[in-house]
Amino acid sequence: DAERAIATIGVDGTTHDVTARQFENPSGDGVTWVYTEELSQDGDWTVDVSLTDPVGYASNEVHDAFTIDTLAPMITVEFDNNDARSGMYFNRPRTATITVRERNFDPSLMGVSTSAKDASGNAADAPGASGWSATGEEDTWSCTVHFGGELHYGLSVSAADPAGNQTEAYEVPEFVIDMTPPQASVEHVENKAAYAGEVAPSLSMSDTNLSIGNSTYSLTGAHSGKVDYMRGMETSYSDTSESVTYADFEHKVERDDVYTLTVHAEDLAGNTSDVTRVFSVNRYGSNYLYSDDTANILGAYLKAPQDVVITEINVSGLEDQTHVELAHDNEVTNLVEGDTYTAETADDSGWSKTTYTIPASNFSRDGYYRVMVTSHDKAGNLSQNTMGNKDATREHAAEVNFAVDTTAPTVGFAGASTGGVYFGSSHDALPLANDNLALARVTVQVDNDEPQEYSPDDFAGGPASFQIPADAKLHTLTIAAYDKAGNVHSTTLGAVAVAPNWVEYLKANPSFEFFAGIV
Repeated sequence: DAERAIATIGVDGTTHDVTARQFENPSGDGVTWVYTEELSQDGDWTVDVSLTDPVGYASNEVHDAFTIDTLAPMITVEFDNNDARSGMYFNRPRTATITVRERNFDPSLMGVSTSAKDASGNAADAPGASGWSATGEEDTWSCTVHFGGELHYGLSVSAADPAGNQTEAYEVPEFVIDMTPPQASVEHVENKAAYAGEVAPSLSMSDTNLSIGNSTYSLTGAHSGKVDYMRGMETSYSDTSESVTYADFEHKVERDDVYTLTVHAEDLAGNTSDVTRVFSVNRYGSNYLYSDDTANILGAYLKAPQDVVITEINVSGLEDQTHVELAHDNEVTNLVEGDTYTAETADDSGWSKTTYTIPASNFSRDGYYRVMVTSHDKAGNLSQNTMGNKDATREHAAEVNFAVDTTAPTVGFAGASTGGVYFGSSHDALPLANDNLALARVTVQVDNDEPQEYSPDDFAGGPASFQIPADAKLHTLTIAAYDKAGNVHSTTLGAVAVAPNWVEYLKANPSFEFFAGIV
């Protein structure tokens, strides 16, 4: 029967029969029959051959099973942490998952090699791989390696199969696990401290894997701004550190400030450390500013009292020892906070700003006033607004002196009176002027003529001098006095005449009785 099956060939569970018709007799002897088939597909093969001749004799059965594998294993390596910094640095542990795809997987033919060394290059204990396990995907197996220590690591994976196929080794580039933040420090200044003497801070940053380019520091003054360089500062570097030492800050007024010194240290793995110190340099104590209204009354004479507002600026802040004194003429009084004055303290870009308001009621009496503010700051400085170099420019004292004068001057004539008629070729009206504090000027006017002006010095020794016109005419005399506060007082004499001879005198003074016979 030419269609009877002689052999069955199968691969991976799929079979086909070889019938008698497919056999050939290449020798032509009619006895030896041959069938040839090339088996090249990768897979698990089986060959089964048996024959029963036409008279019923059966041959032996032949069975063969073998595997054809022409493909090398396929390796993949994946990490759970790929957040690399500076190319090869990681600030968290890493776990590698190694996956091999191979239909004829044999764990004994898999090679997972790890290496470890410290920062100095000395060999260290390297982690080992876990056992291989099926992933659930066809012909796929995996294992893991956990890199948890702070070391330099290498990983190499090789794979072969029982057929002798071998994959080129998979090499993972060297990488570093660094989870330790750098060290950052500031020395020789304390946070929130005030310094009146030497101020010479220093700072440092260090780490085995310090990133010099990403590590920074800055010194910034609340009022002076960023200070990039200061005379005498020194900077030093190494592969693993950076340090800066400042010389004693210059003893100049402009160096008084509230400073913020910040240090940011960063390593190649992205770990960071930050240190901040806020401190004040206060060698020159407070200075004082005036409100606009107060600035306008300094050294002035006021017709009416007004509030005095003084602001004290201090780098480091004031202790509770501030007091305000008020001098009125020769009398000095200590004012009481909350009663006779108020003080409010606020922050001014890190500086202390205390505003004193002394109400006008403290200046209700005429006289000369002087306001004196005394304080101690947290750096130990004593400040008074009457000291030198305390104004806004740091060039002068911040004196607050003024006078209140609500009283008008007194004026008059000592040598003339209303209706007076005087005999002679001349007559002095003897103008008088006086003020309780300070005269500014005095004018005397005849009728509507141009007034004659006098200075306060003209009245220093008594009456001034003013000649009434000797023209036997009736005149009006007006005297006006102005004080430095702007108060004005005037008085007028009417019908005043000076006659140069008896005839005109009698005409001007008809009430005069002339007795004949008097020699």
